[in-house]
Amino acid sequence: LGVEIPSILALDSIKLCLEGDNVEFGQALGPEGPLQRTIIALPKGGIEAYCGGNLVPRHGSVMLRTATAAGELIYGDLPDGIRSEALLKVDLGEGRLPALLALGSSTPNRFSAEQGTDLLAFFGTAFGLVLKRWLD
Repeated sequence: LGVEIPSILALDSIKLCLEGDNVEFGQALGPEGPLQRTIIALPKGGIEAYCGGNLVPRHGSVMLRTATAAGELIYGDLPDGIRSEALLKVDLGEGRLPALLALGSSTPNRFSAEQGTDLLAFFGTAFGLVLKRWLD
């Protein structure tokens, strides 16, 4: 997730954000190694807060936008900064808090609201199914 997927999709950063109780925004959750800063925590409601409360405007579970200053909380301090992002809400099943797959690029127009989201929605759904299998 933290090494191969960004290379394949030409991304500068990818983060799996998991909501939880009593966690700090952006706290690292991953095990030692490459995943340590790839899997991060968000407090309950953190996904909707980060997405401005409107993650599902017209694209289902995908939002494409110019990155905001709040992105530093998720992506950390990258040398070139994140200028555009794709946010994919991941359904982990009934009784589980939601997750967010944040794809960041230093290219300003890599992700914009005018672009189609079908393939990203498919990727998010497939990723969610794989993740649910690991959680079960």
